[in-house]
Amino acid sequence: MAGVFENFYNRRLVSVQIGERKRAMKMQMEDYAQEKQLMESFGAQEGNQGRLFSILVQDSLEAQGQSPIKAFYDDVEIEGISILHGFSQGDQNSLENYIKTTVPVSRKLGIGFVQGRRAAAISWAVEFGYGRATNIIEPMGRSIDQAFWLIGSRPYRHSSVKQALKSSMGGTSIMKLPDIFGKEINDEDMAEIMQLIEKMPVLIDITYSEIGLKGKLSDLPEVSDKSVMIYGLPGTVGCPWETAAIIGEAGTVEKTLRRFYSMWGLVPSILPSPVVDISPAINMLRERAKEFRNFVNGSLNVPDHGPFAIAGKPIGGLPAWAKAVDASYYGNFKDSYVVNLLK
Repeated sequence: MAGVFENFYNRRLVSVQIGERKRAMKMQMEDYAQEKQLMESFGAQEGNQGRLFSILVQDSLEAQGQSPIKAFYDDVEIEGISILHGFSQGDQNSLENYIKTTVPVSRKLGIGFVQGRRAAAISWAVEFGYGRATNIIEPMGRSIDQAFWLIGSRPYRHSSVKQALKSSMGGTSIMKLPDIFGKEINDEDMAEIMQLIEKMPVLIDITYSEIGLKGKLSDLPEVSDKSVMIYGLPGTVGCPWETAAIIGEAGTVEKTLRRFYSMWGLVPSILPSPVVDISPAINMLRERAKEFRNFVNGSLNVPDHGPFAIAGKPIGGLPAWAKAVDASYYGNFKDSYVVNLLK
């Protein structure tokens, strides 16, 4: 053990020197290709070996001046959509019927309900991704990275599903559909997503897509094996906590639920039912999107689906209702910011 720790501290000294050299050469601190090579050569793709690999990478980053755990991120998505808060209680059967109507691909799958979409995602990751790499498809709030570091899963960020397929570290993946900036998926996207699902367990977060104008979430892939979809029911944020549906094969849903209760100690006593009439939210989305476009110069995306807008620098001030956060909280987005149009 003494020898292990001696090597550990010597390695940290080398990491500091490497960090200094990278800064001098204006290089990125993180080197995914090098990590992939090391991970494969040492067989550290999962379990305790994978967790040890994650710890060593985290220590190197901290020694080089980056602290994955210590940072705080102001992800606007965790604030929820205040206009949709609902207060009626739903029973299991009515909630399942709502999901099967709203998410047609769920009709032949198992469905479970918990309180808290983020907690459901972490529970799934612990059950199926312990010690394994997690491929995060942007845009995704950076606060989720910290959760994966803590459970021994090294998070890797990719700008698209195509990039994740090309440079994947194996393990698991997590993504949003449609993405929070309102980008819908096309046939090519769907084909790539299905390739990813065939390659590894995938969690698809379909949060906030209920603001879409189509009424049904039909443009979704069919999940199988250890892959799941997690859907935050509209209008249930803060009542007392968001109702999240876990959708997947029955065995996978059951394992995720058991892990959820084991980790969080929460068996929901109240499950708020979703808001049926979302027209007030859709109307406000349209009005605020129109108003917001008048304030921004070279908007990147003010969506009809969302409700988050990503924009360049404002011409002047922003509307009184707008809270802007740095878009880098969602990935590799520079010189832009994100606004929740419905908060």
